[in-house]
Amino acid sequence: MAEEEGIVKKYRKKYEKQEATFALFTPFFVSVGAGNLDLQSFDHCISQDFYFLQALLQAFRMAEDWADREAYKEPIRSLKEFVHKMIRTYKTTVLENPKVSGIDSTTDNYLDFLVSTASGKFEGDYIREKRNTIAAYTLAAIAPFMRLYVHLSHRILQDLNNTSDNIYKKWLQYYCSQEIQDLAKETEDALDKLGASLTKEELPFAEKLYHQAMKLQVQFFASLSVSQPTVVPYNSVQDLNKSPLAIFSNVNLTCIVFQDRSSVKCLKTELFDITTEYGRELKHYLESVMASHPAISQFDYNGFSIALEQVEELKRKRNEKMEDSLVMKDLSLDMIQTAIPELRLFDNCREFFQKTVTIAKFPRIDLHVVSHFHYGDFIRKLFPSDQLDYTKDSVTTGKIIKAGSPFDKFHVFPEVQKVYIGGKVEDLLSLVQADIGIVLGSSKILWKLGEHFGISFVPLLNGVVKNQMGLGDWKPKSGILYTVDSWAEIQAFILGL
Repeated sequence: MAEEEGIVKKYRKKYEKQEATFALFTPFFVSVGAGNLDLQSFDHCISQDFYFLQALLQAFRMAEDWADREAYKEPIRSLKEFVHKMIRTYKTTVLENPKVSGIDSTTDNYLDFLVSTASGKFEGDYIREKRNTIAAYTLAAIAPFMRLYVHLSHRILQDLNNTSDNIYKKWLQYYCSQEIQDLAKETEDALDKLGASLTKEELPFAEKLYHQAMKLQVQFFASLSVSQPTVVPYNSVQDLNKSPLAIFSNVNLTCIVFQDRSSVKCLKTELFDITTEYGRELKHYLESVMASHPAISQFDYNGFSIALEQVEELKRKRNEKMEDSLVMKDLSLDMIQTAIPELRLFDNCREFFQKTVTIAKFPRIDLHVVSHFHYGDFIRKLFPSDQLDYTKDSVTTGKIIKAGSPFDKFHVFPEVQKVYIGGKVEDLLSLVQADIGIVLGSSKILWKLGEHFGISFVPLLNGVVKNQMGLGDWKPKSGILYTVDSWAEIQAFILGL
């Protein structure tokens, strides 16, 4: 049976943020957020919206017919009437003489999926004897539609602070209005009610339909053509033949390591001692550097890099101690497996790495995993050779570097565009030097030190929209770093859907 909190809450937690991220970074929504989407592209989108609403109305009618209890029929009937009214309102308040276009292929894919579900057909078979199950499945295929629109519209209007008076704002306000929020909520409530009747075996099918519906909607947004130049996805709008793209990522940001302090001791006592000593020295230095350098509001790269030189020196000394002590010499994958029994990549991290490395359409993107410890076996355990290519020193699709500082890493690649993904204070200089520095996570000391030296931390989506508006540019040493909460944002920005 369904969980007490309801199946919709569970589905939203699992899928909404990730799928919404891919939608927000599409050329269409970035241009909407910037307020400079061409009118022809906008007219096409709202024409497709009208087809979506008509399909939703048909699906609600079919779901009502399938439900065999009045307690189930009544909320579906109410939703059906709501959508019927919405279509009439949409004609008079949103469709203000657009050039109506025919149904495009991605719209048609969603409509076929919705009608097939509402007809009782699942994975090629009909289950028409299970009437309430079909009604529940139909609502699972409907529910994400309005919720995703509410989420996206609210994000653009509020988080991006889009206050210009244009047709996009009116459209966004419509999908963010209380009546649309009520429609989304009532659809979800009806799904929860019918979902309670689903068996343990049927619940996974409902979840699969919910996720598939959301993915089809995001694919629709991704397919919308935009005639003006856009800044996303980054790999598509840059001339990679002229200047290839090199992506650097701190290995610590790729995974969750399940271990405790004793597990490090299991590898070697010297390793534990060296890393502990380094941590104390780094903390002491950062406290002293902020005390001796007054906080500034305007970023000064030269002053910042001089102040951070000692961090590089501390890392160099730590690595020398590790090499001199031969602490890494006899470590094997078996020893690492014993000390660190489980490694789990962050959500979307493996997908991003695999897509970047293996898909032929990204031949001019080099991906480099950076480990401050030169810990090759650790990286090989994290990225098995049957999933990603690797060589002796690192996981990479380009030239292998064993670098002691970010200066060494970047000087090896003078003619490439550099994206650095970091989250620790040791990454700060590399982040600033890269063409685009992306901060993943919320390291308090990194933020505190960066702000002390005048570095601005800007949500990546806001930076993308600002660039789309022509008010910004990707350039190194600017003192602007871009923040993200997940690898999904990084993938959506660099590679797209």
